[in-house]
Amino acid sequence: MNQRMVFFVGFPLLWAVLWGLVAAVSVGLRPPLPGTELHTLAMAWDMWQRDAFLVPGLAGNQPDTVYPLYLWLIHGTWALFGISDTWPRLLPPVLGLGCTVMIAALCRAIWPGWAGLGALAGTMAMGMAGWLVFATISGADLLFTLCILVALWGLIIGWRRGTWDGFVLLGFGIGLGFLVNGLSILVHVLPVALLTPVWAPALGWATTGAAKQGTEYAGSSGWRQWYVRLGISLLIGIIMIAAWIVPAVMASGSGEGMAAIALLVSGFMFGSTVFMTSGVGAGGQQWWLYLLALGFFLLPWIVWPAAWRAIGGLWPLLKDGGGRFCLIWLLPSVIVYALLPGARPFDVALHVPPLAMIAAYLLYLRVDAEMARQEAERRFGNGEAVLGMLIALIGMALIVVPLSGGLMVLPWWIEGISGAWGLVLVGVAAIAAYGAPRMVIFRATLVTIQMALVVLIGMLAASPLLMAQANIGPAADHLRHALDQDTAVAFVGTSPSYGHAMDFPARLEQPLAILDPEDSIGVVAWAAGHEGGQIAVVMDQLLMGGKPVAIFPYMGQYLVFWATEIIAEHPGIVVGPMP
Repeated sequence: MNQRMVFFVGFPLLWAVLWGLVAAVSVGLRPPLPGTELHTLAMAWDMWQRDAFLVPGLAGNQPDTVYPLYLWLIHGTWALFGISDTWPRLLPPVLGLGCTVMIAALCRAIWPGWAGLGALAGTMAMGMAGWLVFATISGADLLFTLCILVALWGLIIGWRRGTWDGFVLLGFGIGLGFLVNGLSILVHVLPVALLTPVWAPALGWATTGAAKQGTEYAGSSGWRQWYVRLGISLLIGIIMIAAWIVPAVMASGSGEGMAAIALLVSGFMFGSTVFMTSGVGAGGQQWWLYLLALGFFLLPWIVWPAAWRAIGGLWPLLKDGGGRFCLIWLLPSVIVYALLPGARPFDVALHVPPLAMIAAYLLYLRVDAEMARQEAERRFGNGEAVLGMLIALIGMALIVVPLSGGLMVLPWWIEGISGAWGLVLVGVAAIAAYGAPRMVIFRATLVTIQMALVVLIGMLAASPLLMAQANIGPAADHLRHALDQDTAVAFVGTSPSYGHAMDFPARLEQPLAILDPEDSIGVVAWAAGHEGGQIAVVMDQLLMGGKPVAIFPYMGQYLVFWATEIIAEHPGIVVGPMP
């Protein structure tokens, strides 16, 4: 197999296999998780069963900053394959694979002379363990990342070729990005587009013909033409946004038009993707927490000695057009997200592509220099031992900690972990330390495979715990059976604490009544007015002598269904003392 086949066929096949394994384990061995996944499914289900697809809604109310494109993808899977939680949960890994391929494509467009750089960048992105874990949960952010990559790919094509196809792609990416996460798409795309004179002249062009096209932007009149084309790209994005908002405004009597306009006005509110359900970050956050999360997402490369040795290429990176492109893409967005109160730590996933591309460039540059001095084997020879030791420590902790329950009080989420998988991690550690190939691109590939195995083994170890504590299915089946018997059911707690977790698993046609735990009179009145009904509540511990209708383990607590007659007589079970 020649080099081109390895880079353009072999690596994408490897990525597809690894993403496929992650998808199979994630979907097959754990339930949809409360919070992120179940809230997204509840929103998609609410829109589906109300035939209201223009603006996202939940229980008939439109959230302030949730955009529709990812939910439309879920609806598309249901239309094609039937209503199930399986197909929506396969979307994140598929989108993750798409992002990996687009990272490689963007690298090849920026540095066409370095055949393996795209393969290395895609592999390093996929090797970030935090991104792999995150990619099994939040498809909306991955879809947003894919839109950013498409927009910037179009920008590079527009510069290289001087033709309109690139500018159309740029506008297309902006429009789709808005439909995923609002106007925050501009934070990632606009600085790179506006600062084209900083990076583009140092980038060069791929071919002589393209260079001839590119030289037309030299001089003030040429740059004026460039920015006019950028304005047309932005106009394409605006037209796509209008194609969504105008039908919503014209929807008579639904209120969706005003909701769509409100979404447009509030488009700069970050953290507005589907799974932000609890207002995380709304009260402000410390910027260093965001940077700490960024460091977590950089594992294992942040502890890989070969990557640290490559930092010596920072000065050439600053002089390179592609390096400037990536830095202009990365730095403004990191600063904005780190300082913005509404940003979430997991927003660092949006920075993975430029970070992977910068790391791949530096590593490639360093290897070229080392190879020229014939020192590659000596200088890059022992770095994997560090990763091997770290993986071995994780494996040993996975074995020992769940067994130490007799010596200390362990959190519920540790006690249920299957420690036997730690032995497999120790084996992976041995391969990491002693099985590294000589070429750095294949060393990075081996590290990525090892990180994927670490994530997969972690999922397998956590699977029994998640099936026991996070599986809302049995409780939803009980709720569905009760409703089918015309039994009134309410939930005592706040709306975020419930999180609409049972809406989709129970296929609710009407939203579940939510009773305020601080309103003891209201709870008693509801119980008294619904004889033969049930009240569900999440409890830290079970009451001695209590006789609930049903009990289900739930995230280290218990989801308990009580008969309304018991609550009417003993309201203190679910609420505070009567006033």
